[in-house]
Amino acid sequence: MVGPQLVNFNETFQPSCFRFYSPFTIIYRRTFLGRLPLARKKLDEFLMKDYDHKNSKEVDWLMGSALLVSRRAVVKVGLMDSRFKMYLEDTDWCRRFWEEGFKVVYFPLAKMYHYHGRGSAGKNALFLIFSNWLTRAHILSAVKYFLKYFGKPLPKHD
Repeated sequence: MVGPQLVNFNETFQPSCFRFYSPFTIIYRRTFLGRLPLARKKLDEFLMKDYDHKNSKEVDWLMGSALLVSRRAVVKVGLMDSRFKMYLEDTDWCRRFWEEGFKVVYFPLAKMYHYHGRGSAGKNALFLIFSNWLTRAHILSAVKYFLKYFGKPLPKHD
């Protein structure tokens, strides 16, 4: 699986490759706890801020906005899991690629414009859970993802 560098329409860099989620990643991204120094460090690791994003690299997962995969790989891995209606379907698919022995590669020499609406983002997590269906979908997908992989080790690569 290969994914390009995503670029905002104002030509700025948009993160599109990540390390796998932990339950704390979701909590840190959705609550005030994300402002704590340890949480900031963990979020920076999740966002791969220790990597310059200028060279190709094997990564845990790619944003599903643009992915190039072979038919052979899809036949072996399967399609995206239909239990994920929105959010984490790309994370799950990449994880399954790794588990089946395929690589997931960020390829920044290819660039694509992407409108990233961040529909589930916001300041007050409790307010958003009750008022924003995208936030609820994100949290529900996270629960499904963590239940699916509970007790299973993360795939190794690099």
